[in-house]
Amino acid sequence: MKIDSKPTEKSSLVVKREGNSPENSSNSLTKKNEGVSQQKSTSSKSDEKIDPNQHIYEAVWRITFLIMLFIGLVLVEKVYRFHNDPATIHIPKGSIYDFYISVLTACAIAIIRFFIKKVFQKKIYDLLGERRKKTYEEGMKRADQLCKWSFDIIYYTLSTVIGYLIVKNQAFLPPTMLGHGQCSNLFMKYPEVPQIPYLRLFYLIQAGTHLYTLVFQLIAKRKDPKFYEYSLHHLLAMFLIWFSYMMNFLIVGTIVLILHDPCDVFLVAARAYNDLKCRVMAFNAVLVCISYPLWLYTRNFIFPQCVIKSCYDFFINFDFENLPRDIFFLPCLYMLVMLGVLAVMHIYWAYFYSKAVLTFVQGKEKNGYD
Repeated sequence: MKIDSKPTEKSSLVVKREGNSPENSSNSLTKKNEGVSQQKSTSSKSDEKIDPNQHIYEAVWRITFLIMLFIGLVLVEKVYRFHNDPATIHIPKGSIYDFYISVLTACAIAIIRFFIKKVFQKKIYDLLGERRKKTYEEGMKRADQLCKWSFDIIYYTLSTVIGYLIVKNQAFLPPTMLGHGQCSNLFMKYPEVPQIPYLRLFYLIQAGTHLYTLVFQLIAKRKDPKFYEYSLHHLLAMFLIWFSYMMNFLIVGTIVLILHDPCDVFLVAARAYNDLKCRVMAFNAVLVCISYPLWLYTRNFIFPQCVIKSCYDFFINFDFENLPRDIFFLPCLYMLVMLGVLAVMHIYWAYFYSKAVLTFVQGKEKNGYD
């Protein structure tokens, strides 16, 4: 029995006439694939586009960085003269080689944080609330942040206690900081520094933590939208610590560090505890009720009332006649200005901290601390 081939030919003709031949099908698929690839490339290019305002934002911080770099170079020259001028060479002062302690501290912190992440990151992931691990990657990233915060809580607690024990009996620690002295003694006998046991070691270790933060920012945070802002912040903090150490502003620098650490203990604890799935809101409220007033008290009351006022009085009454004015005037003015800038930043941060507390009081799910 023969099979008629005509229907097959007819069907093939119909297929060709309708434009669905194998050749046309392959061509259409190729065109579609090309269209999809073009759309993907177009979308990827559009994703790579950066908001023009971002370029302006980064440019402002770059210009600010260059300005601060120029000022820093001028101040480095003053530091050099302070250490080598015949009129001041006899004054006891710190050496740049002392900062090997800071480098060792930064390396130790990097190692400790690495091991904390390796040992505890997965365990902390299991403790997170569901809203903090919508995806595995998001949860692990948040767990890494909590590993960092866990270290910060321990470090800030130790630095607060040890720093206070070092200076608790000194004449410059005021009653508002649980001392028996006066803020006016912060610059007593300057440019000399009172010989206080372990004070320089404490200061250099604190410098090590800021050095680690700066290096970590420059290496691991390059893709952050506010990379230049935070880099400048950490760079200025590190420079101020180095500058104050080399210019014998050690006492006022220590008080500034001690003022900042206590509230960070409770602030970081509140941020971390807020992410846990088994959190008790009453305990979180206790942390907020401690950290928020402590922040306002230390940074927005004691800091301007004690540190800035003492620095201003010191600058106005400084004996430039018996000490080289060209060496001390600019460093003293710079210290006063930077403390004033820090006070303004405290007000700025207090505003956002107040908004975070308001978010918490209203019971919103959003983490107001972030």
